[in-house]
Amino acid sequence: LVISSLHSGTFKRYESINTSSETTLHKQNAFSKVPEYVAASPLGFGLGNSGPASQLGGAKNVDLLEGHGLTSETEYNVLVKELGAPGLILWPLIAIYVSILIVTRIRGVRDPELAICLAGALAAFLPLIIEGSSGFISGGLPGGAYYWASIGIAAYWLMGRGRALVGGAQERSDASAVAA
Repeated sequence: LVISSLHSGTFKRYESINTSSETTLHKQNAFSKVPEYVAASPLGFGLGNSGPASQLGGAKNVDLLEGHGLTSETEYNVLVKELGAPGLILWPLIAIYVSILIVTRIRGVRDPELAICLAGALAAFLPLIIEGSSGFISGGLPGGAYYWASIGIAAYWLMGRGRALVGGAQERSDASAVAA
């Protein structure tokens, strides 16, 4: 009914949007450059080569590898450019560790309201890591802010002082109930 009432060209613009092999090949080409960057500079080319800081102060990014500019297509390309192999190893390890922390410890939160709030606050962290394969997320907006805030929330409530406060408060209330 809706389509029949619209003009004939309404959905014409969507014909050019597709998931062709060109898009897939473009991302594969970006990933194929990661080993080249590591081989050329194992500790990276320096901070501020890509992302938000690359044009700071009007500076031009002139880093070249074999006469070509360095790509910043994915999170992993940016990590290798700025931090080298150590950054390429640490970023996924942090993401995996926090993901495991979220999955395993959120069930242990005894306060149901806090558990729901944590689940809502941390739900998009896992897909965000996967999104790193298609773009730069750790330094961009809004993904970067959410990424780092999620790590902080998980660290506080699932490992640190927040976990001790929630666990301690629950244990104290159980102990007072037994004493009464």
